[in-house]
Amino acid sequence: AKDIETRLPLGKMIYVQGGTEARRLTVLSLIANLIPPSKGKVWVPTAEWSILLPSVAVGLPDCTVKDDFIVSGATEEIACKMARLFDLDPDETHERLPSGKAAMEALARSLLRDPSILLVVRPVSSTAPELRENVMRMLLAWQLCGGGRALVELLGRSDASLDELPMVADNNSERRTLIISGEKAPAWLQLPPHAMHVFDIDDVFC
Repeated sequence: AKDIETRLPLGKMIYVQGGTEARRLTVLSLIANLIPPSKGKVWVPTAEWSILLPSVAVGLPDCTVKDDFIVSGATEEIACKMARLFDLDPDETHERLPSGKAAMEALARSLLRDPSILLVVRPVSSTAPELRENVMRMLLAWQLCGGGRALVELLGRSDASLDELPMVADNNSERRTLIISGEKAPAWLQLPPHAMHVFDIDDVFC
């Protein structure tokens, strides 16, 4: 195997694509320091980053989706609005959520808790096809607009629509780092180079 050195930029959406699903998961696990490399090292500036894997759906016991979002920093109005955007019933309790919706609830909660870096494995795999673009736009809004607090403020605006959220980012905002994976970035996801970095496994590990 050849020696490989690669760097991933902060403050962008990093899309890990190519290869098989297993290889993409391995790359993401290396980035997250969940597994050690066979040689060399993976360096993550942990003083600046925190890594969340929202596919692990853990919620407060005996709480509703709305309650969980409020504890994570949303107002009641924003909690209900975010639940609907993720096709969730705000008054549903955790134990009654099917696995796909539990994963969506965990993803929304991660956005509200606002890590500096969010690593998401297959963010829309358990989402209904008609909702996948909405979920991706929420992730972009979080990354571009400066995190959970900025996202809550934007969702609280009466004139803010989901389609426009990623476009209203302030150039001076402190952008988060979003790392997601998929076979190939969707055609509608065309961000300028300063906002998006594509990490193609087939190119790096060819």
